[in-house]
Amino acid sequence: MVWVIVAAAIVVWIVGLWLILNLSNKSKRKKRCEATYRKAVSQMDGGDYENAAFLFEALGDYKDSAQLCEKCKPLSRRMLFDRAVALMDAGKYSDAILEFSDSRLDGEPTEKMIEECRARMRERDYRRALEKMEAGEYDAARQAFESLAGYGDSRAKGLECERLKREAGLRRNYEDCVARLEKGELLSATRSFRMIPDGYADKAALGERLYAALYEAGVERYEKGKGDYSAGKQWFPEAKSFLEELPRDYGDADDYMRSICQALYGSDFCPDSPYYKHDWENLEHVVEVDNELRKIGHGRRRCKCCGIEEDFSYDYDTDGY
Repeated sequence: MVWVIVAAAIVVWIVGLWLILNLSNKSKRKKRCEATYRKAVSQMDGGDYENAAFLFEALGDYKDSAQLCEKCKPLSRRMLFDRAVALMDAGKYSDAILEFSDSRLDGEPTEKMIEECRARMRERDYRRALEKMEAGEYDAARQAFESLAGYGDSRAKGLECERLKREAGLRRNYEDCVARLEKGELLSATRSFRMIPDGYADKAALGERLYAALYEAGVERYEKGKGDYSAGKQWFPEAKSFLEELPRDYGDADDYMRSICQALYGSDFCPDSPYYKHDWENLEHVVEVDNELRKIGHGRRRCKCCGIEEDFSYDYDTDGY
């Protein structure tokens, strides 16, 4: 009998404890719901409809949460839409497109706004490409116009960039030639001069100035080296470097070149070669006279330019003369 009473007391104690805990949990949940509800109402009153709708939806049927949620949803969509429009107006078109693509904006004219963003992006990129072209950044401008995929006259502008780039390159070569000529850097000026196409600006007049300077520099050094072997070794190579840049029919420049090369090359001098020298390594200028001599490691060759012949030793390791 005692054990029955004890067991009943334990059961009563457990049930009482459960009731107390359950009532306590309900009270806590109610307090949490109330706090969330008040927060949602505060956000709704403050215009933060997106977060307010989220909280009201989480509250379910607590008080009038469901009704307030339905009230906030269209206001939330409008707020999202207005935010996307603000981004578009601020020129942040990529961000605006992301906002307009939000699935929560169903019912708003998002497709139209996305197309407007893309149109504004193309117009902006076109203006930027024009700015690059006007600044002389022709490669960057051409790439920008090509990326516009036929927008307006972007294809024509891309071609214009190519033309302007070529003209700028020619202008740089011309100006570089003039600057180096004025500084006396004749060989560098000659390299720039060769890159200028015939008919560009007054290339002919510039060529006359350059050729006259080359001729004068070459003859001056020839005179310094003439009549003295040591002086000739010092000055003739410089004289040659200037005079060989001249056309062969330029005044008596060819006569100076022949005298200089004859002194420099000795027996290798070839008056009819383009290089004033026997080019024995160039088969276009050399013909082998007696192939039979190869059998004993020797041969005879003739310069095609002047006709002179000479004996030589055949090099089997390099399979050449």
